[in-house]
Amino acid sequence: MTIQIADAILHIDETLDKWQRDILDDHMRLNDGVISSGYNHDNPHLMIIQYNPEHTDPVHFIHMVERHGYHTQRIG
Repeated sequence: MTIQIADAILHIDETLDKWQRDILDDHMRLNDGVISSGYNHDNPHLMIIQYNPEHTDPVHFIHMVERHGYHTQRIG
């Protein structure tokens, strides 16, 4: 059985402190289908998410970030 893996890159408009990024990252990883998530160390506005497209999609990630009170858009 082959698991498909897709990537999504979100640009978060706000400048988040490390603890805010950590909370958002922890909550993202709790989603069914999310394999990994994290931030670009050189540009912490970019959140990178690897996921199984059979279980979730980037629109769900955008809504999750917005539920945390932040603004985001998919750039990749």
